Formats: sequence, structure tokens, C-alpha cells
Amino acid sequence: MWTGYETGVEKSAERYQDPYIYTREGSRTYPGQFGPDIFKDFIINFIREHKDGPMFIYYPMVLTHTPLVNTPLESAPDNLGKHKAMVRYADLITGEIVRALKDAGILNNTVLIWTTDNGTTRGISGNRNGVLVEGGKAKTSEPGICAPFIVSWPGKIAPGKVSEALVDFTDIFPTCLDLAGVEPRKEWPVGDKLEPLDGYSFEEVLLGKAESTPREWILSMGGGNHARLTQEGVENQYIFRDRVLRNERYKLYINTRREADQFFDLRMDPWEENDLMDSLITPARQQSFEQLLEAVSTFPQQDNDPRYKPNPRQSWDVPVTGESQVWKLR
Repeated sequence: MWTGYETGVEKSAERYQDPYIYTREGSRTYPGQFGPDIFKDFIINFIREHKDGPMFIYYPMVLTHTPLVNTPLESAPDNLGKHKAMVRYADLITGEIVRALKDAGILNNTVLIWTTDNGTTRGISGNRNGVLVEGGKAKTSEPGICAPFIVSWPGKIAPGKVSEALVDFTDIFPTCLDLAGVEPRKEWPVGDKLEPLDGYSFEEVLLGKAESTPREWILSMGGGNHARLTQEGVENQYIFRDRVLRNERYKLYINTRREADQFFDLRMDPWEENDLMDSLITPARQQSFEQLLEAVSTFPQQDNDPRYKPNPRQSWDVPVTGESQVWKLR
């Protein structure tokens, strides 16, 4: 894990060159190495060791994330060039993992879900179909919340297919349960109680048995400085965080007062330039607006604080000098 900076270990800010990484053996700096390679090698070794049994791997590869840096294969003079090089290195690592699955003889029995958690950082811009697209990380505009979502299962999922099915990240868990043959449940243990599943399985969409999911809308939340560490633990800074809801065509912005703020037709206006709040002149617009706004009434009045469990106390740190130090959690 790349971890520790929030608890006062300043050297753990390094995740790329000379990375500081936490493992079962403790935390230390790896001089002369590139962090994403260390994580990738760990994953490939795990695949080799566990190829004969069922496995689930959750792998955030660190790339591509600020600070923007050069990779072992490329050097660039500016942030855009570094960003592109980091994307290419992420692609390279993905290929190495796919090759490891193939070499282990389990590629055709493995489902790969490749996605990201948000759009590109705001310091990066690019062109798509002749239109300038500015990075929108932490914003609820489309450049902030649109993420690549690619699923591969050789022989089971048709390659090259593009789906318009409504899917959000809460759907990954029930989908993985279905793909693994786990008996469906309406509730799932969370701590010492049962909680209803928020998500919907999209297994049938993946396998070409359906074109859509049971979803009527998907949700994205505002980001950036949304939680803080206090003496009471990690707490939200918002009672009700701003968010957006959308169906296949329309998108509704909801502010922190639970009010409708903006409304867009993404099919006709993908760059969100024409707010339709004052022009609900067609039955389709009116119906979608009311449907999405009604969903807000089902949300809790107050957002929960994040559930946070600190890592075990790190009793030692192994710096480059070999001296032992103790770092305490705040």
C-alpha cells in the first residue's frame, strides 16, 4: 500500500520515484525503483501463487495521478507530456498483467474490470472530436465524473461492444457475486447488521442477454475537500453533498440544499452548455426531470461520515540509512 502521508509520515508522499510503501513487513523507501512497478510485481506474483484456486484482486495501480512525473520509459518537458507518458505506462502495466493471466492459464476464466475513480485533473486539457475538453476532477461536470469502464472475459463477453446501460460503482459488487455464482441476497452483512444492497447486477448486459439494467438513474457525488480528520475521526464537511443524477439522456444537478440546480440533455448537449431548467417544454424532459428529482427524496437527510478504520500502528520504519524510527498515528 502507498499510505501514511495523512498521519504525518512526510516521506510517504513519494509514490513514484523512490517510493515509500507499506507491506506486511513494514514501511520503507525503495530507492531507485518506480512505485507502480512494485505494485504490479506484487499482483503478478499473487496471480502465479494463487492461479489454482478462486481469487479476487482489487488493484489501484497509482497511475495516473498527480504529481505528474516522468516514467522509466519516457521523459517529457511539461505536465501534459508527463500525463500522456503515465497513461501509456498504465497501459503497459495492464498488458503485463493480462499476459501474466495468460501465462498462468487462467485468462479465459478471469473477468477483468478496468476503470478509474474520476476524470482527469483540472490542469490537463485535451481535444475530442475537435472540442477542447478541460480536466474536471472533483467537479460533477462530465469531464469530472466520466470514467473509462472496460470489462473483458474472453469467450464470454463479446469484444468491442459499446453499451449504453446505466451502471455505477455500487453495481460492481452484486455483479461480481453473480459472476462468481454466489446465491443472490437482498441484504448483506455490514459490521454487525444486515444492509440492503444499493447496486444492481449488470451480469446479463455483459453476457449479451440484456441491453439494460434495472436502474432508472445513476448517481455521482461532488468531490474535493469533502472530509476532514478531527479528534472525533473522519467527518464530512457537508450535511448533504452536492450531486448529480442522470438517466440515459438527461442529467440533473442537485445542490447542498437538496434543490434542483441545473438540467441538461446530454444526448443533444454533451458539453452541458444549455441549461433546460426553465424550458421543460416536452413530455420527455418533464418526465425525466420529475423522475430524477423524486429520487432525491429517497436519500437520507444527512450524509454519513466515512467509515474509517486506521491501519495497525506501524511500529517501525526502515529508511534508506537503515536506522529505525517510530511513527505514531495522530
